[in-house]
Parts: sequence; C-alpha cells; structure tokens
Amino acid sequence: MLKCNRMLEAGEDPLYVAIRITKFTSEDVGLAAPYALEIAVCRLRLLLQHKVSQNNQSICNK
Repeated sequence: MLKCNRMLEAGEDPLYVAIRITKFTSEDVGLAAPYALEIAVCRLRLLLQHKVSQNNQSICNK
C-alpha cells in the first residue's frame, strides 16, 4: 500500500491507482481476503462516480 501512496503523492491519476489495486486483488489475493475484491470494486465505482460528477459540474459551469 505504501507504493500507492507514493504514486498519489507523485501526481499519478487516482483512477489509474484504483484500477491497479482492483486488478491486483482480482489476480493475487484470492481466498486469503475474500472481501478485498468487493472493497476494491466499490472504491473504484465511487471514484468513477466522483469523476463523472466533476465533469458534469465543469460542463454546467461553462
């Protein structure tokens, strides 16, 4: 998780980081943490909804 923090602090797109986390949990975590994928997907959905609402606000403010 420390690498994700460094990526965000360096200016990486949070959506890209969330996609990487989701991919990692779907491939490598498995039965060790069965709810990890569900949590990662929920976070990704929230981030996508936030980005869509930001885009809609910027369009409406023009």
